[in-house]
Amino acid sequence: RTLAVAAKVTEFLKATDPYTKTIVFCDDIDHAERMRQALGPDWAERFAHFEPQAFAAASLGQVHRAQLEDGRALALKLQYPGIAATISSDMRLLRSLLLGRLGGLALGEGALPDAALLARVLDEIEAGLAAELDYAQEARAMDEFRAALAPRLPQLVVPEVCHALSTPQ
Repeated sequence: RTLAVAAKVTEFLKATDPYTKTIVFCDDIDHAERMRQALGPDWAERFAHFEPQAFAAASLGQVHRAQLEDGRALALKLQYPGIAATISSDMRLLRSLLLGRLGGLALGEGALPDAALLARVLDEIEAGLAAELDYAQEARAMDEFRAALAPRLPQLVVPEVCHALSTPQ
């Protein structure tokens, strides 16, 4: 769990480093609609500024700069639209291909591990992807990471989660 939190901190640091080149995978997302879905119809009133162009890619979403009325700068992480359904569909397809009747035939008999082991591996992959989709858990982990490090490493700045603007997605 600590490694997962460390990975998220690294992701944030890369996203906020002006010298890091970023790749934006999905420029055509309707950001206003995504923000409405996440924060409600008055979402724009919550910010002094929101940049519709993402400045970084996240594992299953992208990151936008924003600023609150009180001047605090934010990195807003938005999930790609429909990503949960896409993952679910892809995992069903993968299970069907690897564990179905065609699994052994497609790759050759004995090419795949035991079906029970393969099913457990696919379960782990699916659980890991589900955890990546849970931004509420990510926020809690960031809070724990910050609380654990602040007293011991005051020179390290761990971003503070803005819970008023945090959602599971």
